[in-house]
Amino acid sequence: MRRVFKLLFITVIGIVILSFTGVLSSTARELTVVSWGGDYQKAQRKAYFEPFQKATGIKLLEEEYNGEMAKIKAMVETKNVTWDVVQVEAPELVRGCEEGLFEIIDWSRVGGKDIFLDAAISECGVGTIVWSVILAYNADRLKEGPKSWADFWNVKNSLAGGVCEKRRSFPLK
Repeated sequence: MRRVFKLLFITVIGIVILSFTGVLSSTARELTVVSWGGDYQKAQRKAYFEPFQKATGIKLLEEEYNGEMAKIKAMVETKNVTWDVVQVEAPELVRGCEEGLFEIIDWSRVGGKDIFLDAAISECGVGTIVWSVILAYNADRLKEGPKSWADFWNVKNSLAGGVCEKRRSFPLK
């Protein structure tokens, strides 16, 4: 239970970079931003997308995806890239950058690396959020709760099977 897995989400040529550095002018074309959807993307819309549009006059088109790198790869390979900003997890950022799927950031065009946390900087992206995995359960449904991660993942108890996200990007250890 002492372990809290901190994972950086990465945005490729992030909205945060663009909004804080004023790189884009009001004459730029509309941009398509892609994120995870749901309440998370609603929060992004309010915190990032709407202020960016107001400050720059650039229209943002939103799309949702669930992290499927095959779609990004197909767009790049067919030279029909329709997404401008994509939020990906750290392993996908590394893989996509190595495979040439993401643009290498020209830091001089976005205000320099020194405006970001060193640990968040990557060749093709910058971390924008940190999130954690915690041990949680419904005490109304499970009277004797787990005391450790081993208890939580024990397939012999009633928690097993339904506690993982569908898409596992990071090892669960």
